[in-house]
Amino acid sequence: MRFILLVGIKRGLMPQQQVARVVSFAASRGLRRFAALAPQTPYGTTVADQLRFAATQVGGELLEATFYPGNATDLMNEVRGLARYQARRDRLAS
Repeated sequence: MRFILLVGIKRGLMPQQQVARVVSFAASRGLRRFAALAPQTPYGTTVADQLRFAATQVGGELLEATFYPGNATDLMNEVRGLARYQARRDRLAS
């Protein structure tokens, strides 16, 4: 199982603080494998970098970071990629 971080903006917190809080929460529940879905912007890159760092601080790892255009309205392909949807679907069908 992995924990997927969906990037959002919470006013009053720096990206580093937001990521640290999420990773701390996930780690307190035994989760150590992370993935990120972030906008292809400087903010999204910062969040993914911070997630990589924070994950290692709790003995975890960032398995994958997927970026989407900042103006995207449909993230279905990106979400399916992170969830390995097609591979899972193919396994169920066989």
